[in-house]
Amino acid sequence: MKCTFNTFTGMIQRLLLISLFWMACFWSYAQNLWHTDTLRVPKNFENVHVQTLAHDSLQSVFVIWVKKEVKGHFHAAHTECIVVLEGKALMRLNDQIITIKRGDVIHVPSGTKHAVLEVKGNKTLKVLSIQAPYFDGKDRIFIQDNAQ
Repeated sequence: MKCTFNTFTGMIQRLLLISLFWMACFWSYAQNLWHTDTLRVPKNFENVHVQTLAHDSLQSVFVIWVKKEVKGHFHAAHTECIVVLEGKALMRLNDQIITIKRGDVIHVPSGTKHAVLEVKGNKTLKVLSIQAPYFDGKDRIFIQDNAQ
């Protein structure tokens, strides 16, 4: 293969274009990293404390701390995925009562009645809640009581 100045320049140009493409891809997305074990809740919250980590039009990500309970409710237009980070609790999903603990992942499709009935032990329940689409708190429809 004969290497001329033009082929060498063309290779450099292609390499530069490829590099610029990858740099544009890398820098065009906002990325965040949270170490959930270092997130702390204010000491004086009453029962539930919510901290927003991220959101866009497609999803919202929250860390939620629960001392006692979360009243029964459902979301008409949102799906929620809950990851238990710390603690243990009794949770209701429609007519089913389950025990949730660290490491559990709970998928809550829209329309599913759910509640944290009771936090077990002396450790606050800490969960990661991912909701889709964007959740502004308005699509939380409370039900009469946790037994329904």
